[in-house]
Amino acid sequence: KVKELIKKLLLTLNKEENTSIWLFLTHLSKDTFLIDQILEHSKNLYEAIEPANLTDDVKFLDAFSENIEKVVLKNENFSNLKEERLRHLDDIEPLPPAITTDEDDLEEGDTNFVLDTITELNLALRTLEVLGQLVRNFPGSLIGTEKYELVKESYNLGLRTLSNLLGMFESDLEGFADLVYGRIIENHPNISDVDDLKKRIHLFTYWMMESSCFGVIKRISQAVGHSQLGETYREIVNESDNHAFKLIDISIRLDNLGFPENDLINLNNHFKDHSFCNRMLKQLAVQHFYMFPTLESTKQKICNTLDIELSKIHQSEIHSKNTRKISNIQKKKKKKK
Repeated sequence: KVKELIKKLLLTLNKEENTSIWLFLTHLSKDTFLIDQILEHSKNLYEAIEPANLTDDVKFLDAFSENIEKVVLKNENFSNLKEERLRHLDDIEPLPPAITTDEDDLEEGDTNFVLDTITELNLALRTLEVLGQLVRNFPGSLIGTEKYELVKESYNLGLRTLSNLLGMFESDLEGFADLVYGRIIENHPNISDVDDLKKRIHLFTYWMMESSCFGVIKRISQAVGHSQLGETYREIVNESDNHAFKLIDISIRLDNLGFPENDLINLNNHFKDHSFCNRMLKQLAVQHFYMFPTLESTKQKICNTLDIELSKIHQSEIHSKNTRKISNIQKKKKKKK
């Protein structure tokens, strides 16, 4: 009876209470029943959809990528940047909040579709959370096949979820851009440069999809990332030509296994004909520099190799910061005296 109850909870993991129960169970036990059930459940989610590869499935974004800005690394104080970024991450909802709809904007059928879509997305992301908990709690005691299956299914589930999202936007990307344009004109009818507005909307749409892909890559890598699983990651990425797998792998290494300088350079060469994946790689490198202290020489080398723009701090800012440092040192000396 207990096992049947646990199985039923999987069908409603989109409810926070049920996810908490499963996370509690996976924290205490690596029982094969739990592993088998969560794997079976996960494989049923978006089962008819192929995992995203971020190559052919993002070509529809090319029409919106004109004049896209270069990836930039702000050359600012590491501690301040990390604190600001962590504060921003704390403010982000861990999973999609409950959605509300305006009856004037959506018909009943549309409303049901939106709610079903959000529910399914929530279910997939919470399932990924449970898979990752099993991986991270028992990295040394799970047998090789269990680790492999859990990690690989985490990759696949996350990328099937992303593929579904990309497919929805690809089906009517222009329609989405027109909707945004219509809303802006409705609220700001005096806008004169309509062509510039349309360009900005295209750039916003591209940025939104790029950010969504980056977010899913990071969610997967954070779910299963652990310093003891290097061999498992290597086995999975070496047997697949999926570019998204390679991005997940490098994201895990950046967060858990030291700075993979050579891997970043090799991937940059591998992605030279795939601009979207190349931009993802740059974003991952930049985020690492914001979150982890790195030698300036290493930053310079990676930025030059990956063509990441390194913004310069204005000389007056540098002078101001140095002045504050000297002032603080003098104050400390006076206190000691």
